[in-house]
Amino acid sequence: MPKHTHKGIMRYGCLCIARTVALAAVLLGCALPSMATDGLWGVNYYAPFALDYNELTRRGVDPRTAIRDDVAHFHRLGLDLLRVHCFDRQISRRDGSLADTVHLELLDYLVSVAASNGMRTVITPIAWYGWSPMDDTAKAGFSNLATMREFTSRQDLWPLQARFLSEFAAHTNRYTGLSYGKDPAIVAFECINEPLYPDGWPQTNVTDYIDTLVDALRAGGATQPIFYNSFGGYNEAAGASKADGVSCSAYPLGLLAGRTLQGRQLAKIRESTLKPDAHIAGKRRMAYEFDAADTLDSCLYPAIAKMLRGEGVELAAQFQYDPLAIADENRNWHTHYLNLVYTPKKALSFLIAGRAFKSIPRGEKYAPEERRLAFPPFLTDADYDLSEMATETEYFYSNNPVTPPPKPAALERVYGCGRSSVAASDGSGAYFLDRVRPGV
Repeated sequence: MPKHTHKGIMRYGCLCIARTVALAAVLLGCALPSMATDGLWGVNYYAPFALDYNELTRRGVDPRTAIRDDVAHFHRLGLDLLRVHCFDRQISRRDGSLADTVHLELLDYLVSVAASNGMRTVITPIAWYGWSPMDDTAKAGFSNLATMREFTSRQDLWPLQARFLSEFAAHTNRYTGLSYGKDPAIVAFECINEPLYPDGWPQTNVTDYIDTLVDALRAGGATQPIFYNSFGGYNEAAGASKADGVSCSAYPLGLLAGRTLQGRQLAKIRESTLKPDAHIAGKRRMAYEFDAADTLDSCLYPAIAKMLRGEGVELAAQFQYDPLAIADENRNWHTHYLNLVYTPKKALSFLIAGRAFKSIPRGEKYAPEERRLAFPPFLTDADYDLSEMATETEYFYSNNPVTPPPKPAALERVYGCGRSSVAASDGSGAYFLDRVRPGV
């Protein structure tokens, strides 16, 4: 993927705006809606953990500052969901107990700042990942004791995970005073990220494992819906389990191409890993990860949103948003690249997709298109590398738009990149025009 290294007026202007918006949101105490999850749209975000934490601290950036700046941009993009899979090695001990480390404190902070900006969080407490380099706290984590396949299949290792999940749900956030399991800002738990099993492992055994994890979260006081990641073809096991929902991924362009994809990609957007499956017909659905990977195209996210709603997905989180302070190098998961300042057209497409995701009824039919997908007021056009939303009061576009605004004089918001009939920019960045009062 290309590395964008410009650091001029746009970046520092956005930083100032980000801090002002974040502070204002905290002071005003934005009220959170109910725990309803349908229509939540957002990103995966990892400033508290692993590589992002290491890169931020390497640059001398306080992760709390990074969180405030990024959440302010999430607020500007209209996002209302964060999904975080925890790097459990950094917040656990060998016996499965929860360790109160700097990473747990930062997770507390992220949940509280997101909530003050009207956002909700989905937390996946266990990821197992053995990323390197890790700090000293990670050496004590219970995931160091065995492989993930052993953790999912050896019943003598299940109590370690159960203890961790129970203590995690019971943990009191030092910034909110609420336990994770009782916090309305945390709208769901997902037991474990992308579990692996021994080859040929029976579905019934996996159901027993899932029920152990679900029971542990409930024992810790979790009142939210609990999802299980059916990664690897275990929908049957998830469908028979106590889990309330099943989580899927969607990477229609593939991953790790090692280069920027060329040509139209729109027709590749066809289905997620859920696919039609009677085993999970009664379960709620979440896209824990999705992306238009290995491309800077700005015409794909609304189509992904429409495809996910067609499959009945009620909440969805892109993987993964690059923190502003380190997004110039995109040093983390290189196959993914999303940031308002460094990939502005893609970010505007993501904003528009969020509006589409909320407005499309679950189960509405989706049919792939090669060049153009129109579902007014939304349009995505591969030939023009364009996502659009045009209503009487809002006019959003990721590139030079082709649809004129229906009532220019009635517009209250114009968000875009490039030139339109009502706003023009010769720069490469995004702009946001909000009507404060008539004439301003």
